[in-house]
Amino acid sequence: ADGRTRVFVNDQPSSVTLMRDVGRALVEIHGQHDERALVDPGAHREVLDAFGGHLGAVRSTGEAWRHW
Repeated sequence: ADGRTRVFVNDQPSSVTLMRDVGRALVEIHGQHDERALVDPGAHREVLDAFGGHLGAVRSTGEAWRHW
């Protein structure tokens, strides 16, 4: 073995980068205690902010607060 890897997607030669991107779309890995985020109020707010499309405003407000 020379350390080189051959990657195939749909039986076609591909790049490792494409394989990584495809893998991210197909697999979601969770840890043993991931469900604890369901009872974390901070996680609730983050989900709501993301759903409402407000993450940018939340980040910029946080930055302004830290610099103040």
